[in-house]
Amino acid sequence: MEVRNRCQEKCVSEVGVEKSRFRFYWSLTHRIKRLNSSFVAVETSLGWSLQGKCNEWSDCTSVHLVHSEEESISAELRIFWEIESLVIHDKDSVTLGNGDEDIFSEFDKSVSFVDGRSRVSLPWKPGMREVLQNNKTVARGKVLLSQGFYLPYHAVIRSDKTTSRLRIVFDGSAHEDGHSSLNQSLYTGPNLHPNVFELLLRFRKNPVAFTADVQSAFLQIELDLRDRDFTRFFWTDNLNNSPYVLNFPRVLFGAFSPSPYLLTATLKHLFRKYKEQYPHTFDLLNSSIYVDDLIWGINDVPDALYYIGVLENIQ
Repeated sequence: MEVRNRCQEKCVSEVGVEKSRFRFYWSLTHRIKRLNSSFVAVETSLGWSLQGKCNEWSDCTSVHLVHSEEESISAELRIFWEIESLVIHDKDSVTLGNGDEDIFSEFDKSVSFVDGRSRVSLPWKPGMREVLQNNKTVARGKVLLSQGFYLPYHAVIRSDKTTSRLRIVFDGSAHEDGHSSLNQSLYTGPNLHPNVFELLLRFRKNPVAFTADVQSAFLQIELDLRDRDFTRFFWTDNLNNSPYVLNFPRVLFGAFSPSPYLLTATLKHLFRKYKEQYPHTFDLLNSSIYVDDLIWGINDVPDALYYIGVLENIQ
């Protein structure tokens, strides 16, 4: 049976009810379409329903409620074309949402190269650097007028690990009641990573594959001097002594919500420096690094060794 251009059937539940009770429990919209001599489509407040006799020898009426989602066909078509175009759109392009271009532009203005390292600023929301409360009052019970933020932390113990059984986790989302956390004061930043599906397709299509990673990638990037006051934490070497204050001079993975964005933006900024000198290597790096991992496929071993040699000279 075909219901032409009325709805897309997602799920059908059969309910046997009498005609009078159907009118009582479900309100009708007065839109009725006769499909054939046995079946009628009736629109109700719950959606379209199909009504007809159970069989030729019975007086009971069978009602099927058809549930549909608006624009489901359009959504499926959009997904279809997105999948079809995965490997044919510009591999260098990055889709930025509303406001992302401004965030990316601010990054390009603020990033610098100091003493052999990239130095970046945290992507602050407008005015939040100035109003973020100094939370040392709660942490140490002292009233302070200086600006800054203290990161709470806790230990994660994994007895099943042979190495790194104890790991320290810093919490940039902690805040006092009625006040913002550090992460709430920062933009997360746009997603600059390549599509994983495209990445894996390119990795598999060539006979020779190689991988690499950026060693201690996040800790290679320095924080702007002004932002280091917002990465303070208490530490002690002896529990019998009063703790002292330290801060992070580098980008900390896990504690800061924009850390993945800052790493990817820094890498892309670095790659652009070599675009003219190593154009093919630039294309490789710009399209095939996910977070700090390079995944690539190539035609033969000599070409792979060449690219590896070039990559070792990039800094």
